[in-house]
Amino acid sequence: MPRSNSARVKRNVLLAIGERSQRKFLRRIFFENECTVPGIALALGVAIFIVALVIPGTRLPHVQPIHAGEISLESLPTGKLLRVDGKTTKVVTPDGSQISFDPNSVFEFEAQDGLCLTLHQGRLAADIRPQPQEKSIRFRTPTMELSVLGTRFTISVEAGK
Repeated sequence: MPRSNSARVKRNVLLAIGERSQRKFLRRIFFENECTVPGIALALGVAIFIVALVIPGTRLPHVQPIHAGEISLESLPTGKLLRVDGKTTKVVTPDGSQISFDPNSVFEFEAQDGLCLTLHQGRLAADIRPQPQEKSIRFRTPTMELSVLGTRFTISVEAGK
């Protein structure tokens, strides 16, 4: 029988700070401070902060949505997290290489010293045209880095991994 989300969140919170520490903290806030309004507000703020840390996908800062279709790489902002809304989105580089992102994929790219694309979550399929040796295109995920001179491939990153 699958666990409910609330049971999973509770387990993650307890793992994050420890059940004993959690009880001691809450006892100190509520009983030693006689349940004052600032004590309750502090406890709620800490609880929300802890839950936000352990729920998958909430570790990403603000993400700018981009809409489905075909987009040129030059039209995207560099160094900002981008999320694909709706349908699959295709990004075309100046040399004609194509990178397709599935819906809800989160990525960013930088154009310093060649193109570097970081996939934080989701899936991409790339068809990279042959590149000069000194201008490889780099792809990153939380667990790997790949330099490409020309090939076809797919990369997937699960949320919270």
